[in-house]
Amino acid sequence: MKILANILFTLCLILISAACAEVNQQPHESPGPFIAVANDNILSKFDSIYEVDYNLVRQALNIGGDDIVGDRLVIWANVPLKEFALISVSNDTINDKLEFTPLDTFGMIDELPPGMGYVINSYIGVGMVPWSGITYVDKDGARRYYTIDRDQSGDSDSYRLTAFENIGNME
Repeated sequence: MKILANILFTLCLILISAACAEVNQQPHESPGPFIAVANDNILSKFDSIYEVDYNLVRQALNIGGDDIVGDRLVIWANVPLKEFALISVSNDTINDKLEFTPLDTFGMIDELPPGMGYVINSYIGVGMVPWSGITYVDKDGARRYYTIDRDQSGDSDSYRLTAFENIGNME
């Protein structure tokens, strides 16, 4: 009886995990921004697409591999994001905390409106520390910064956007 209870409990956990994963695939109700590996199914949901080549960032960071085919990512939001751009970032450890500084912008567009996907072609992260991200001006006029982080759990090919405060001079 105890074995059957353990099996049922394990099955319940699997079903709950699957349900949570399915929820993550549904359209987001929060404003965003959001990031995903681009595929035909995801891209078909956008009214329009803006594409940028990540090779521009790799060249600016002096990272080789122009012939390497990386991931194709898409970023979107449910609210307009003004002055949206891909950025390169540097980092430093301050008081035992990893801090980021935006260095340069690439592929800037005046606005990333709802319904538009911002596609980054040939994205390749370097190591575990992010070297790139995004920036935009929100509805309140505040400039926001995010790093693009690859899921390091090894369980999936997913990415996340992690907010950071600009400790440098880039405005």
